[in-house]
Amino acid sequence: VPFNAVIKFTIVSGAVARVLLPRLAALGARGDAAAALELTERADRILVTGMVAAMVPVVVLAPELLRIWVGDDFAVRSSLASRILLVGVALNAAAIPGHSVVLARGRPSYLTYLLSAELIVHLVVVYLLVTGFGLAGAATAWTVRMGLDMLAQRKLAEHTLGLDFRDNLEVW
Repeated sequence: VPFNAVIKFTIVSGAVARVLLPRLAALGARGDAAAALELTERADRILVTGMVAAMVPVVVLAPELLRIWVGDDFAVRSSLASRILLVGVALNAAAIPGHSVVLARGRPSYLTYLLSAELIVHLVVVYLLVTGFGLAGAATAWTVRMGLDMLAQRKLAEHTLGLDFRDNLEVW
């Protein structure tokens, strides 16, 4: 239930990706990597700022919202997991512009290799964290994967563009 509720926030990220793809593809066709980089950095800042602003109240009020929605017992067991998952969604939002660059530049195989590698690491981390920490461990494993995915997708985007992002910490 926490994952299902939290994942609804990714609808915004998906919409941004669909808007970015054609514009980044057009810039790529023109050979304008600098403009593509600037657009990607701007989209990253806007998306992360918007997502964090929308999620902070939900993170703060997670126990109360869950208590209203599914009851006291469930809220006690799932509030921490929900909060951890919300952090993961924010990390995932920061990966979307880089993801869009890789797709727009015609390099989907890069993403296939990345996600295949992530799956192997994720399964090991899930096993270790779930056996040790239960539901919060599962949420942490997914959030760690989102953080690593964000970093990897930004690096793939830099490689695809042939330019380095200038706003790595400014995004946050």
